[in-house]
Amino acid sequence: MADIDHMLQVDQQWPRRYYIKSIVSPNFYAYLARIEDQYAGNVMFRILEPNLLIDKIGVMHAFRRWGIGAKLLEKAMVTGRLKNAKNVSLTVSQSNISAIKFYTTQGFKIDSLQADYYSEGDHGVKMYRKI
Repeated sequence: MADIDHMLQVDQQWPRRYYIKSIVSPNFYAYLARIEDQYAGNVMFRILEPNLLIDKIGVMHAFRRWGIGAKLLEKAMVTGRLKNAKNVSLTVSQSNISAIKFYTTQGFKIDSLQADYYSEGDHGVKMYRKI
């Protein structure tokens, strides 16, 4: 619970109640990345066999381009493999070009566009890959 404040520093789009509700949900997982004593980022995901669903990956601005996002994604996929997940999917805002590029370099492919997924005019890009 103490780490929720750190998670909110990365992504203030999600309210505190989202994190609390997620933590107590079945099939929910979260990993935090730390560099020495500093919070660097996190990944939050669910496993609904045979799928691993990434809810979010966030990396603090000061630690971006250090490979932390890739390490967090890999940690989630290792957990998914151990829990018999075969695929991983996520949705990212169409306007978040850097995230789409990141996921593409991690082997994700675009599946579909979800109109007004985040809000009116903010479409979601659904992406997937095999684990």
